[in-house]
Amino acid sequence: MLVPIQTLPDSSKLWIFQSPTPISPSDENQIHTILKAFINTWEAHGKPLQAGFEVREHHFILIAANDGTTGCSIDKLMRAIAEIETQTNLVLQNNDLVALKNESHYQFFPFTKLKEAAENQQINAETELINKQATQLGEIRAQWLIKVGESWAKRYLTTTNTIATS
Repeated sequence: MLVPIQTLPDSSKLWIFQSPTPISPSDENQIHTILKAFINTWEAHGKPLQAGFEVREHHFILIAANDGTTGCSIDKLMRAIAEIETQTNLVLQNNDLVALKNESHYQFFPFTKLKEAAENQQINAETELINKQATQLGEIRAQWLIKVGESWAKRYLTTTNTIATS
């Protein structure tokens, strides 16, 4: 059952999908059409799931479900995302990319290039990244962006680009 994502509790299960290319208005319309139809029929073991979604900042799709998801229902979600990819030509399931906010836009780096980006001064401890490791809606409500120096990515920083983060 589709509900506004804002009405779901903080404990709702969360999935974040990201597109390294901006989501156009026409693609966003297609995403809305597909996800509305999907969520209105989304269920786990015959029980409808209360869920919502949001397209955020022209790069991210957030989907949250309040309790009850199962392996089969998550598989159905992944098929809906694959359908979005097919209909829009967006790449949404590349989990090897890290989304970093650079002033007013996002840069997407492969994990394997983060150390190189730090060495080249493209990122530092104050650079913000999307909290893509969040698994509950409340986590991104509290902290959508995390500073690299306070995240799992700090291990890629060198001593020349580390800023005290106390």
